[in-house]
Amino acid sequence: MQSRIILTPPTRYGLGWRIYGNVIAAFPQLMIIGYLVLGLIMLDKESPLPGLLFLLATGTALLLSTFVVLPFFGGYLLLARDYGPGDRGVFCQISLTPRRYAGLEGVLDDADDFGHFYIDGEYLAFRGNSTDVLLHRSAIQSVNFRNIGWRAYWMAGNSADVYLVQPMSGVWSFNLAAREGATIIGTRKAADRFTAQVEEFLRTYNPTQPPPVPFA
Repeated sequence: MQSRIILTPPTRYGLGWRIYGNVIAAFPQLMIIGYLVLGLIMLDKESPLPGLLFLLATGTALLLSTFVVLPFFGGYLLLARDYGPGDRGVFCQISLTPRRYAGLEGVLDDADDFGHFYIDGEYLAFRGNSTDVLLHRSAIQSVNFRNIGWRAYWMAGNSADVYLVQPMSGVWSFNLAAREGATIIGTRKAADRFTAQVEEFLRTYNPTQPPPVPFA
């Protein structure tokens, strides 16, 4: 099999879907603000305890709901309905360099496509709605794992930056991040499974063909 990146016109995940996802993402934060304002209104100078207890209880409950159920990964239910669980890999988002989406679409979501990532022997593969990636290990220059900071690592785990030996379809590199879980716990487990698969792929690589000539 020959390494390739094939980009086709997307049939879904356009501007409307991105707006929907951001509305879902903002909803719990707006609820928290509303309940906190209500708790402040309930505060009584002579008897502040009921208001303080209300603030503590509702704030804690809403924060837990925000961090256990992933509303800031808005639109997950649509993705789950479209794709379902992967047989071999992990459901991921892919962000290309350079980005496919600019302007408002690029601002609303950092993903260029969604699909299943998996390892197929000596190949790294991603199958999405408009992005088809199949890379032999020799076509990959390096893979760097990163996350959004140590304070949030427990929430989302690692994503992977994949750098190519030479560009394909104008793509120099791409980032893969797990989007499989509807909860923080599920997403973190998927991210750890994703990381383990990539690390095993890199660790056990045994080249069976000479690497391509680097792009000049």
